[in-house]
Amino acid sequence: MKIFIIIKIIFIVLFTGLLKSQTPEYLPGFPITIDSVYYPILYTATPVITDFDNDGQNEVMFSLFKSQYTRIYILKSDGSNLKGWPITIFPAFSWPAIAAGDVDNDGHIDVVLRNNDSLYVFDYHGNSLNGFPVYYKTTRLSDLALYDINNNGYLEIIIKGGNNINVIDHNGNTVSGWPRRLPGGIPESIVSPPVSVADLDNDKFAEIIINSSQCELGLICDSSYTHVFRHDGSYFPGWPLKSDSNYFFYSQPATVYKDKSTDSTFLYINSAYYFSNNDTARTKTSKFSINGDLISKYYTQAVSESSSIALSENINSLYQSFGSEPTPVFLFDKNNQLFNNYPVYGNGYYYNSPLLVKMNNQIFNVCYITAIDMTLRGFIYFYNENSIQPSWSPLRPLGLPRSAGSFCDLNNDGQLDFLLLTTASSNSLLTSIVHTWTFPGVIYDPKNLHWPMYGHDRYRTNQYGFIPPDEPVGIQPFSTAVPERFSLSQSYPNPFNPVTTIKFDIRTSSDVKLTIFDALGRQLESLVNQRLATGTYSLTFDGSSFSSGVYFYKLDAGEFSETKRMILLK
Repeated sequence: MKIFIIIKIIFIVLFTGLLKSQTPEYLPGFPITIDSVYYPILYTATPVITDFDNDGQNEVMFSLFKSQYTRIYILKSDGSNLKGWPITIFPAFSWPAIAAGDVDNDGHIDVVLRNNDSLYVFDYHGNSLNGFPVYYKTTRLSDLALYDINNNGYLEIIIKGGNNINVIDHNGNTVSGWPRRLPGGIPESIVSPPVSVADLDNDKFAEIIINSSQCELGLICDSSYTHVFRHDGSYFPGWPLKSDSNYFFYSQPATVYKDKSTDSTFLYINSAYYFSNNDTARTKTSKFSINGDLISKYYTQAVSESSSIALSENINSLYQSFGSEPTPVFLFDKNNQLFNNYPVYGNGYYYNSPLLVKMNNQIFNVCYITAIDMTLRGFIYFYNENSIQPSWSPLRPLGLPRSAGSFCDLNNDGQLDFLLLTTASSNSLLTSIVHTWTFPGVIYDPKNLHWPMYGHDRYRTNQYGFIPPDEPVGIQPFSTAVPERFSLSQSYPNPFNPVTTIKFDIRTSSDVKLTIFDALGRQLESLVNQRLATGTYSLTFDGSSFSSGVYFYKLDAGEFSETKRMILLK
């Protein structure tokens, strides 16, 4: 026993020492006080980080709400407003939902807003796109998602209204085969969480996954189903699937997980059962095949129903995290076994499922509690898989955290950043505050983040590992001057351990691929696969998951192709 304690103490000392150099610190100019009337709420309190105006610098988009008003902000990385923003919507009787994507295919990211009875799409200048707004009423929470479901090269907008689910095209028209009616009584009695969207069977057409329950008199719910629709509105084989009696869905969308090791796709779904004789709820976590076959299930119990399921991978491990209000937060492995010393103290409700992030080969479970202390500061906890916190955890922002944050690289310096919105009460007014921390020495890589990171899943797909095809993330021009020619530079440093930088020049706008191969010519990773504008680009390659050896990286841009060698030494 003494030996075990000594080993554990040594581990904690080494662990906290390892992360000492990574102590998060505020980016210059942050925190920023935004508004003393509007406040962040639900999913719209999770910031979206992307380059809206194509200037090579990221912006932050989020939505605030007050009675009958919605206000959308786009902030530059220095905290100033992008020209044309914020935009105020009146009247707005329900909490808003936001997403971002290039709806009209003009090469710029657009803002999509769903408010009680209308669907809006704005360009990055703040102007409405032709065909919008579209009237489509809902009596419950507004949700939306973006996806090119029918493979026509344009994003469609998936929205709900009462007991209907509808798909709107880029011109504001309803797509053929939609809307579809969800089973149940009057529309006001149908509860359905946000949708999930993914190409489940790899046929280039996407499926839409949605859970629904008929609820009367509060939490008296039955007739709960999981639906999977094809792009044309027809049911996917094996669906719909009726849930066990008295288990219901309130706010938990399905999590879509594509297992690369088996080339299989699965759905992870949480449903809840409330006990009538006490104030507790049982959560059932189910794993389904794409055709509705139950693969596994397990149960947890807490005060309320749990959030949707956050997923992350590290080497050969899969991590499943979710939590409940007011606490706790759980972490399970791929065999549905609870990690040691879990659950932990933290909050994970329907609009703020825990975040999983990989930093230097360690998985961290990030959560907060919906409370502040006498200092009026909140609590954001970082737990590793052994439930140990680094010395700087919890972070203590001024104000009450309102929803899940976003990991990103806001200022394009290659380091991991973290954004979060809080509200602080002053003179009976709620003040909204934007916080941004950076983690010195931690490389930003969207592959280290899971689907609730709406900074890179701004389509709201609920699909683990998904990065929108029009997302300018991880590859930004640090110079927009026109290079003399296409070129690929030698990675630096070389040899490297485990991170190296790759620089290349794009002479004219081209479809660009940057691919990593091993010494046998097997493709290991695709770093870039998108159209890039003219400029000089630089990105990092993290080889921490690969063994020592010789590797090759190849740049293809139009008719240009070049390959170079690099050496990983561990």
